[in-house]
Amino acid sequence: MENKINIIYTRIPSKLDESVRNANINILSQEEKKTYYNFRVNHKKNEYLIGRMLLKRYLSTVLKIPPTMINFNKNKYGKLYLKAEGYNHHFNLSHSNGLVIMAYTNVGKIGIDTEQLLNNKIDCMELVFTPLEIDYILDSTNNNELELKFYEMWTKKEAYIKCIGKGFSLPPLSFSCLDFPKRYDCYSSYILSNDFLVSVVCENTRSIDLKYELMEIPFNKFEQKWCTNNIVSVPVEMDTYVDE
Repeated sequence: MENKINIIYTRIPSKLDESVRNANINILSQEEKKTYYNFRVNHKKNEYLIGRMLLKRYLSTVLKIPPTMINFNKNKYGKLYLKAEGYNHHFNLSHSNGLVIMAYTNVGKIGIDTEQLLNNKIDCMELVFTPLEIDYILDSTNNNELELKFYEMWTKKEAYIKCIGKGFSLPPLSFSCLDFPKRYDCYSSYILSNDFLVSVVCENTRSIDLKYELMEIPFNKFEQKWCTNNIVSVPVEMDTYVDE
């Protein structure tokens, strides 16, 4: 079996047609519908619904079952996993300012995080970054490099805590992105569409030939059968950091 990480993303439309919204609410479980209706503002509802649409419609192609049969459990920190037992399928979801993105693999536990490249929050670095990480960020030749390094560390840190499934119950200062445990030795960052930085952390990747594939699912394809000719799929080169 090929060792691969699939990264799939879509853009949230500025306005979600009511008929599309109503049709896709049906793929939500009763618990998910409660969560959806608890959101007070439409953009959070849309973000939640499209995230579930992306997860369930993609996983339905992998498992070859209808998206309405895809059901999730959560661990005590909120990380989703498939409710059915016996599946070696690992996935994670992230969103930022109109972008929803997921990572899927059968290699091992995975975490993904994305951030839009806005003004960095350098004033808060001491609250989330270790001295080693701060030195790495500040060792930049210009503001553009500093911004990229800032978001590289930020997204890698979040991707790691999502990968291990502990969320922010794991203090961000308790580990360094520059010195991950050897079990989690796949750390990747790249710029998506020139305005987002994405990082992925996956376990059990040592000594394997790992491939990445990036897929864009245009939102208007959600209503069609997901198949190869509906997906823009390209191999991507990732910056990887592996302990020797």
